[in-house]
Amino acid sequence: MIFFSGLVVALVLGLFIRGLINPSKVRQQVENAAVRIHPDVRVSFEDARISLADGFLPRLAVVVSRVRMESNNSCWMSPRLLADEIVLPLSVPAWLSGRAPWQTVEAGEVELRLTATRPAACENTESLPGKTEESPAAGPVSVVSIVRREQKPSLAASGDMERLRIRRLTLVSEVYPEGSVDLNDFEFHVRSSQPRVYQVKARTHGFRDEGQVDSLSMTNMELEYKEFPERLLDMRFFGHWREGAYTLQGRYSLETRELHAAADLRHLPLSQLLILVRRLGGRAVDFNPRQSWLSLKADINGPLDKLKEAPVVLRELRLEGDLGDLSAEQLVIERLYPLKFAPSRLDIRSLDLDRLLQFLQRSHPSPVLNKVGRFTGVLDVQDDQNFLLSGEHSGLEFIFANQGQREIQTVNRLHGRVRRDKGRWLIGVDRAEFDRGEFLGEARLESSPDFHDSELRLKIERLVLAPAVQKVMTRNGEIGPLQGHLQARLRDGVPERLKGALKWSHLTMEGARLRGLQMQFDETAGDIVLSPHLDLLEFGADSTAWKIIEPILTPETREGGAAALKELSGQFRFRNFNKISWNRVIAHLEKPSGVLTADGGWEPTGQLRGQVQLRSKDRVQRWSVEGTRDEPRLVEERK
Repeated sequence: MIFFSGLVVALVLGLFIRGLINPSKVRQQVENAAVRIHPDVRVSFEDARISLADGFLPRLAVVVSRVRMESNNSCWMSPRLLADEIVLPLSVPAWLSGRAPWQTVEAGEVELRLTATRPAACENTESLPGKTEESPAAGPVSVVSIVRREQKPSLAASGDMERLRIRRLTLVSEVYPEGSVDLNDFEFHVRSSQPRVYQVKARTHGFRDEGQVDSLSMTNMELEYKEFPERLLDMRFFGHWREGAYTLQGRYSLETRELHAAADLRHLPLSQLLILVRRLGGRAVDFNPRQSWLSLKADINGPLDKLKEAPVVLRELRLEGDLGDLSAEQLVIERLYPLKFAPSRLDIRSLDLDRLLQFLQRSHPSPVLNKVGRFTGVLDVQDDQNFLLSGEHSGLEFIFANQGQREIQTVNRLHGRVRRDKGRWLIGVDRAEFDRGEFLGEARLESSPDFHDSELRLKIERLVLAPAVQKVMTRNGEIGPLQGHLQARLRDGVPERLKGALKWSHLTMEGARLRGLQMQFDETAGDIVLSPHLDLLEFGADSTAWKIIEPILTPETREGGAAALKELSGQFRFRNFNKISWNRVIAHLEKPSGVLTADGGWEPTGQLRGQVQLRSKDRVQRWSVEGTRDEPRLVEERK
């Protein structure tokens, strides 16, 4: 009897399951269900069948293959969905309890493509598919009767689908193709329908390197939408990016349109952040700091449509690496656009200014500089037009060149400050250490915001250049210690007005020896006037001065191979250094004995003009100055 009863039950179950898995019946049921989704949605599929197992595990499910869903509704942005497979597992407990048997929907590869923009007319219309029902949050909170004052809201299930799982979901916009997103392990969970509580989880490669898929750079995404006590959207994005980690989270109120967002970045590679900036439409930069990392915590709160005007608070800010080390306990940006900072302090260690200029796409500040060097100090910021930068500069390199040869003078340390006051620049240096040289004095520079007009003041107690620099500038000679003071007005870096005095104890260059050289600078009618005075000038037959002055010398002096000028003085006028004139140049010549005078100049083309006169006891001789600056010559004037 027992055997017979079991046989009957098995026969009934077999016939029942056979009816369930009949392909034509399954397909007809799926087609009927697809028609009822929404009038604006067209659904087609290739195949529908019953599956009795998931791998080695038994599972009863409906499997629909090659699914295509389309709609021309512009308020939905005319979407098109393609899925390789959709699985509807049968929930036996839900079926037995009288609820809908399909609690979960699973899919493999799914692409959702938006083919149009959403018209503005759709903003105030209800265009979502499915049945329209009034939300408990649509009215005042007090009408939600399922909530007690002393308890949390109950989570009532609706009996509809509770969970959607997609192995890979690709979101594509044909209007903005660069904004496509790949979501892996996508899961949508209905935690409650009264009041509504929805959760979304997924993983994406949104921060991966261009052209690479890095499993260590996955972003985990968690979203939760709830309608009690108000309509809120909570967001959280976290993960690892190369050697760093990050967490981005926020809460958005759909009723007040307020956004509260926070970020925690730890040791993120700056090079990858710059790639992200370019990907999001920022300015492209060639600079690629491969060994720089950024860490910070940030907070921003405000209405979403006025977020550019909201303050941003940066805490525990630190940038470290080959660019240098910058840190701040707190930095407040009062608004993003136009950019405005609140008063704050930034600590700087070994900031590489050459790399910084490259990063900012700024040209090199001056052709006389080889390297700008590194800076260590403190930046006190009031705003972008008012700040104070004070500290120590190292590695500044000046280029000295002469007749195809060049040498670098390095400033090992330079102590001073840079102040910006209402846009104007005030730069001061009070101490400097030269490599194989010496500097005692101070420098002050005041300039317009664009450095078009500048005022320079120099006070030099002692300046000695490195021996290698001296040799290049004097062609294996020597420059004695320099002292003096200068005041210059510069236009685009070129002196327009120059006042002051400079003095060298001695100078040796190109076979000539100078003693007691002084130079007085002044300005007259827009011209810079240089008035030199030289105690003694000695030169031999191998010097450039000898070749110029040789026609004046006596045969005895030429045979001796040495000559000397004493008490040399005069006046030189020049403007923009391309046209120079000299007059009342006077010197006492020993052999032949007499007074040497000269007047003349050179044109912008380099052509020389002028006259040299030698007055001795018994006669007066004159020579014309001809040739060029590089090849001057004296031609005696015949009576």
